[in-house]
Amino acid sequence: RLLAFGCGEAGRLGLGDQRDRTTPSSVPLGEAVAMAAAGGAHSLATTAGGRVYAFGDGRQGQLGVEPPGHATAMSATGHRCCVLPAWVEALAAISPRAVACGGDFSLVVAHDGSLYSFGANSFGRRGRHT
Repeated sequence: RLLAFGCGEAGRLGLGDQRDRTTPSSVPLGEAVAMAAAGGAHSLATTAGGRVYAFGDGRQGQLGVEPPGHATAMSATGHRCCVLPAWVEALAAISPRAVACGGDFSLVVAHDGSLYSFGANSFGRRGRHT
């Protein structure tokens, strides 16, 4: 299972709200967790079944998914955020080996060595010159 605590702003803990937590709380994934990564205001988690989930602030596309309506809320800064884990369906065909999060971008390495990047790309931080 995945436990989260700390600042809950923008849903970055994936617990269904934006409240801060001082004690670890279980993130509702419904599957065994393989690994997780946290960025500036978002997080990624992979499951033993090979799924990638994202939650938190996705303003720069760093979640890789448009969160479903039931999983969204308005942040204190007035933008939509994902307060519950949302499956990144675009990565359904890969088998994730590793995930990493930066301030406003995400990286996923597949078992075949392919690298997937999404989110902000200023200064080429995602390894792309576009």
